[in-house]
Amino acid sequence: FHSLILFGGLVAVATILYRRIMGVTWVGGLAALLFGIDDAHGFPASFLANRNALLATIFGILALLIHDSWRRQNWRPGIYLGPAALALGLLSAEAAVATGAYLVAHALFLDQGRRTEKLLCLLPYGMVTMIWWAIYRSLGFGTGGLDFYLDPGAETLRFLAAIPERAPILLLTQVGFFPLNIYHLLDEGIIGAVRVSVLGMLILIGIGIFPLLRGDARARFW
Repeated sequence: FHSLILFGGLVAVATILYRRIMGVTWVGGLAALLFGIDDAHGFPASFLANRNALLATIFGILALLIHDSWRRQNWRPGIYLGPAALALGLLSAEAAVATGAYLVAHALFLDQGRRTEKLLCLLPYGMVTMIWWAIYRSLGFGTGGLDFYLDPGAETLRFLAAIPERAPILLLTQVGFFPLNIYHLLDEGIIGAVRVSVLGMLILIGIGIFPLLRGDARARFW
């Protein structure tokens, strides 16, 4: 019950983010619906020990919302509250590190300030992340010796080597054609065939959305 309440809160803040970026349109509503019913969220919402992922994502989205209010609406408290929200996300789960990619995308495609100013605005988030990372490693957190979960900080070379194999599968799950949870159950032959199919499908998708990416800064942000 607790996890379902958190998941409801996650869907709510995600909906606010979609409306903030896309405007109050049916597109933002459809995005929120697809987010809410995505099968990838079933595990965090149902497995008690995975509540940390819900908390990390809630705080990560709050950091994005606060940062957007600061940069595009000149809401000055956002200077402090945005990094604070990111810190809470990182203290919930290391997955909150992914928030940094969205903050960089915001600076590149949505922030209307000067280039130097936009980069300086990201420094507080970078400092929070580095402080968290130093504490995280010094206390011995992280993983090691696992084939499925790779720590990019402790197993950098293995992590980089796994990107060509896993990135296409991860991208495909985002458009709903492949259930990620069964990936580690497949044998190597099936995985190879799936990988080739995925690359072809992603190329077709990329060709289809290129005009949208070229003409819409919001699409480039996503």
